[in-house]
This record gives sequence, structure tokens and C-alpha cells, in this order.
Amino acid sequence: MPITNASQKSLLPDSSDNKDSTSERETAASAATENSARATPIAVPIPDRTTREQRILAEQVRAIYRPTYSIVVAHALAAGLLLIVLSASLSHALMLGWAAFMGAVLATYLWWYHQYNRTARHAGTGVVWARRRVIVGLGLGVAWGFAGAVLFPVGDIPGQALLSMVIVGIAAGSLASSASYLPANYAMVIPMLVPLTIRTALVGGPQHLITALLLLIALGFILSGARIINRILVDSLRIRFENMDLVDALTAQKAEAEKARLEAEAAHLAKSHLVEELTEQKARAEKARQTAEAANQAKSRFLAAASHDLRQPLHALGLFAGALTEKIQYPEVRYIVNNINASVEALEALFNELLDISKLDAGIIEPNMCHYSIGGTLQRLQTDYQPRAAGKGLKFRIRPSDQTVRSDPILLERILRNLVANAVRYTNSGGVLVVCRRRGRHLRVEVRDSGIGIPPEQREKIFEEFYQLGNPERDRNKGLGLGLAI
Repeated sequence: MPITNASQKSLLPDSSDNKDSTSERETAASAATENSARATPIAVPIPDRTTREQRILAEQVRAIYRPTYSIVVAHALAAGLLLIVLSASLSHALMLGWAAFMGAVLATYLWWYHQYNRTARHAGTGVVWARRRVIVGLGLGVAWGFAGAVLFPVGDIPGQALLSMVIVGIAAGSLASSASYLPANYAMVIPMLVPLTIRTALVGGPQHLITALLLLIALGFILSGARIINRILVDSLRIRFENMDLVDALTAQKAEAEKARLEAEAAHLAKSHLVEELTEQKARAEKARQTAEAANQAKSRFLAAASHDLRQPLHALGLFAGALTEKIQYPEVRYIVNNINASVEALEALFNELLDISKLDAGIIEPNMCHYSIGGTLQRLQTDYQPRAAGKGLKFRIRPSDQTVRSDPILLERILRNLVANAVRYTNSGGVLVVCRRRGRHLRVEVRDSGIGIPPEQREKIFEEFYQLGNPERDRNKGLGLGLAI
């Protein structure tokens, strides 16, 4: 605590020491000590656990309602394709009835979504809207389950394959759209795949029995993957709100510490005692800050450790989809299978970037430094991004270099790939240039482009996680906003 000259002088003995002056100093010291004693206690509010769970549920509801339009479009397109392909082998009245039921479910979904946006999106409530989302999921599951059991074309092998691919694809896509709230996911996936599995097994024959077994395995992997994703999301939300509560408590402590400091400065004669109190308050504030940082690091370590559990079901799903691709001979069915593979690859890319961020936050990634030629890295960049640039009509040039650098080859290439990918993505005309310039004992690698540029006030924010310029609709084709953060 700063001490003014006047306060220092008041602590020195006066040459004309007398009873009156001594009595005044003792009275002032007593009053200051009493004031500092009253300012010592700091009350930190403890958040209600019920309120925190309600906030988690509200975030889960926001997550399952967010992709409503894409879900409706995907179900409508898949249903339309199925009706077109199977129209020649099934009753038109039955198919029209099924289409009407599917349309009613999707229309109800859109109506509830618009009501949610108008009334409850920012209200912090979630129970009613979560139940409505479960009802929608059950309706979609029943519709597709009815298609798998009743619209099953017995003598049409290509039609059976198409029906199976569409239903499995929709079920796999639910990992990204409804896994954040397990009841909604289970209500759709189980009635969707179980009837198809039973109907396929009842046809008989080794081929259909194997297909039914594969469908059952796919159901198990999808449910397991949904449970893992839900667990990670809920734990992340819980840690996030705990961190927010800790930050609020830390802010309250800092405010109380500031108030105590001002009172201590007014009590000049109680200098020693007030300094001790301020030191204790700072120690408590530092402990709260360290607790918040430890909670955030625990979240990152948890996500990093969960990488194996996450990637295992996704990898298995990709293998099953790849195996089906090799057995499909019909173009319209192969198109559906290719879309399933693309969805699985996009989901794996999303998890990989999120897990990379978590590993970096947890501090478990250590650079593997070595000496190597940067020429191979530049050549791979040329091979991978030249076609992308050419597809947009851009000039893409990399000046070759055989300089030897000391770095981590994998991490350095990852950084350059993120920069080059951004340059190609946000450049509409002109070109992209990658050059290496020697600067003394260092090598300066530059990625230059003629793109849209970055406003000066945004040049620090773009390195934050999930922060993007020019993507308010959060189109995943434009990335996730994690490249520069990594």
C-alpha cells in the first residue's frame, strides 16, 4: 500500500510530545483498526446447482434446435429420392400416405422451431422444448421405421440397398444434430433402425442375414457414439459454467479487495495491520484464479483423453460405409453412399480440430524438434492446394527452397496448411504466393494473397477460437474458426 509523506511523518515521534497529541494518535489508530477489521470478511456467493443444471439443459436445447433447417432439408430430400426410386414397385396410395405423415412431422418441427426462436431462445428454459424435440425425433423415427418395415421392396435388391443406405445415413447424421440431447437421439434412431433390421432378417438368406447383422452393429455404434458425444458436451458445459461462476466470484473478491484498499489508505495509522489484510485478500483472489485455470485445464485434459473413445466409433462407421461403397453398383445408390462418407469425413475433421485445441490447452503436445529440409513441405503444399486454387481460377505459386530448418515438421506444416487454406478460401481473384526468405540465422516463410484482407481492429480477434470473419451463418464449408487458434 502506498504511503504518503504526510502519513510517514504522522508515525514519527513529535519533539514536543505531549499527552494531547498522544491521545489523538491513539484514538485515530483505534478507529482505523476497527474499520479495517470490519472490511476483512469477503462473502462469495455459491451458485445453485439446480440453476447450473438448468443452464446446461438450455444449452443442450439450443444445440438440438440450431440445425433445424438442414435437418428438414435432409429428410425431405431423402424421402423424395426414396419415393422416386420405389414408385414403380410400391402402392402409390401407401407411399402418398407415408409422404403426408413425413411432411406433417417436418412441418410441426419447423413450427415449433419458429416458436422456440420467438419465445424461449433467450429465456433460459428448456424442459418443454426438449420434450417437443423428443416428440419430433420420435415422429421421424416412426416414419423411417415404417418405411423400413412396410415400404421394403422384397424383390427389388437395388431398392432394398437404397432404402438401407438412406435410413443408415439419416441415423448416422443424427450424431451431429441430436446427440447433444440423448432422449431426442434415442427416440429417433431406435425406431428408425430396428424395424428395418427385423424386416431385412425376415427375408431370409445369408446375404440378408449378414445385412441385418451389419445394421444391428451400426445401431450399436451410433448409440455408443451419441452417448460419448453427449457426455463430452455435458461435461464441457458443466466445466464452462463452473468457470464462469468462479470468474464471478473472483470479480466479487477483487471488488471487495479494492474497497478494503481504499479504506486502508484512509487509515494511515493502521498501516501494518491493513497491509496484512490486503495481502490475505490478494492470496484468496489468486487462489480463486488458480482454481478457475485448473478447472479449464481439467476440461482440456478430459477432451484430449477422450480422443480415442471418440475416434473409435467414427472410424468404425467410416469402415462400414467404405465397405458398402465397394459393393454398390448402381449410380443412384452410390451417390447416397458417397454422401454418407462425406458426412463421416466432415464429422471426423470437426472432432480432430476440437481435440487438437484441447490438447494444446492441456499442454500435452510437445514439439519434436529436428533438422530437415523445408523443400518437402513446400512440395506437399503445392500438390494439395494447386488444384483447389485452379478450381477457383487463381494463380498458385510456391517458390522452391532447399533450406534446412530446425523445427517440428508436423506442427510447422500444420501451421502453413492453415494459412494457405485461408488464403485460397478468402481469395476470389488474383493468386496466392508462398515464399521463403533468409533473414540471418532464421528462415522467414511468407504466405501472400490478393484476398479480401483483414481489418486492423480484427487482427487480434481472429486468433481466438471459433472466431470467423464473413461467416455469420456459421457455414461449415468455410471452416470452424479453429485454424488460426491452433
